Amino acid sequence: MKPTFQVSITAIVASISMSAWAANVDLADKPLANGVSNSVKPNIMFVLDDSGSMGWDYLPDSVNGQQGSNCFKNHLYNKVYFNPSYAYPVPVDATGNPLGNATFGSAKRDGFDGGSSTTNLGANFRAHSGDTAQQAYYYEYTGGGTPTPGTC
Repeated sequence: MKPTFQVSITAIVASISMSAWAANVDLADKPLANGVSNSVKPNIMFVLDDSGSMGWDYLPDSVNGQQGSNCFKNHLYNKVYFNPSYAYPVPVDATGNPLGNATFGSAKRDGFDGGSSTTNLGANFRAHSGDTAQQAYYYEYTGGGTPTPGTC
């Protein structure tokens, strides 16, 4: 049998903690950074990348300078190059409606932009910015592991 004193302490502690959960809280009715006190600083950063790297025809950076290598034309080495085993989905708009399939003779530069320029992949494909216009192609690597310029 428990002493009465111990049971009473437990009941008091339980009632105090329950009332703490139910306490009223003042919520801000305007942005905290605009208030009288600037003690609460914003915690969100909006960052834009304007470096131009999104327009590059290679990834990662270490691939740069290897445009003449067959490895550059393989998706295992150059992560943005065409992967023949991947089924590229048709782009969709904000409501989920498909924006239309591309054709080999008229591939859009930007599938999300209806007015985007097109390229005939049968004659005007360029694997990189310094490449000559030709039929689209990719290099199939059959060695083991990840290809490197010495193995392609």
